Amino acid sequence: MRGEVLDICVNLLMEMLYAFVVYEYFKTFFERKAIKGIWFYIFIVNAAVQFIEDGIPNYPDYCRVISTIILTIGTTWFYKGKIGVKVVFAALYSTLSVLCELLVACIYVASGLSDNVYYSMGYFVTYVFILLIVKLLQYFLSKYVMEIIDWKTNLKILILTIASLFLAYYIFYTQYEMGIQGFYWRTMISIAILLGINIIMFNIFGQLSENLELKRKTSIYEKEFALLEQHMHERENLMKEFRVKRHDLKHQMLNLLILLHEKDFEKLEDDIEKLAELDSFNGLFLVNTENSIIDAFVNSKYAIAREKGIRFEAKLNIPSELPFPGEDISVILGNALDNAMEACLRGKVDDPYIKVNMSYDQGNLVIMVENSFDGILMRERKGGWMTRKHNSQQHGIGIHSIRKVIQKYHGYYHVEIEEQIYRLEMILYPLEG
Repeated sequence: MRGEVLDICVNLLMEMLYAFVVYEYFKTFFERKAIKGIWFYIFIVNAAVQFIEDGIPNYPDYCRVISTIILTIGTTWFYKGKIGVKVVFAALYSTLSVLCELLVACIYVASGLSDNVYYSMGYFVTYVFILLIVKLLQYFLSKYVMEIIDWKTNLKILILTIASLFLAYYIFYTQYEMGIQGFYWRTMISIAILLGINIIMFNIFGQLSENLELKRKTSIYEKEFALLEQHMHERENLMKEFRVKRHDLKHQMLNLLILLHEKDFEKLEDDIEKLAELDSFNGLFLVNTENSIIDAFVNSKYAIAREKGIRFEAKLNIPSELPFPGEDISVILGNALDNAMEACLRGKVDDPYIKVNMSYDQGNLVIMVENSFDGILMRERKGGWMTRKHNSQQHGIGIHSIRKVIQKYHGYYHVEIEEQIYRLEMILYPLEG
């Protein structure tokens, strides 16, 4: 009886260590949800599954592997991120865990240690080994953003991971059935190579993520430069037109003086009224905050909206310089205004309009984009609103990019809908330090 209680306590301690390792692993790559006691929940679920499996006589090892993979995938629910990426990292962890376990088993068998020694110390050594690998991954890969890889790349990595898992099992159990003592060291080297390949897989995944992030930023910078170039051309044209109008105004003023001297008051009154009605610069610029990025975005969208018959209003109360990088402002304004523009053009909208309000107060940037739409929206399973674009995946990336920037500054993101009015409100808070 005493021995059974001791075994239960040891098993619970092993499950606690396992839960801690899993917790440390996933927090390396994903942001945790706002749930307290994630480690405790992982421990309870794993302990329950372990208890059930131990109660099944002659439970196959491959079933344990499958249940471990399913359980690890279920653990990703406690973390934020795309489901495809979380499945890949769950599979990578399961493979990492099994390879470490097989490697430790090879060392025990090759060393001639008894099964009792392995069962008493093997799992502890395995979990400590995995924890060391996880700490190394945290040290070298924490700078990568693991959530922007496309599904095809995720699938390829998933296939390679699962293939290495089954290959390692095949090598180990083939050797175990042969029972040739000297060959265990070769088996151990083979499994160690597979383990190294899977560890390198993390680095490959991280570099792919970094390259895609650089590609995305390059695209944003190119868009910024194009808008700035357009903005500069518009200013040059404005200055040219201003010089021409100033020259014309000089002649008009001289003509007014002549009419005044000639006391031709009727003609003088007509010319003054015509001069007062001049609207030479109307439509060239909607805003002029001296912030080149924001001016370029808003004025360019204003020009497009005017061509498409969309009423565009903007009220901006911001300084020429903001403590937020231009690329982040570009992501928010570019995607928000593009979505508003398409909503106005989609379906039957009686009075298509877009309103943009921006203000800067005590380091906080407040952005509000309001637009009319046809009143038709579709809800998605997560409770948000689903796009009606033909290219829904691209739209999802745009909304995801906006939310990602908001999260970066621990900001505020809110959508309000009133009949045929869609209002997006955002606040960016300055980063400390």
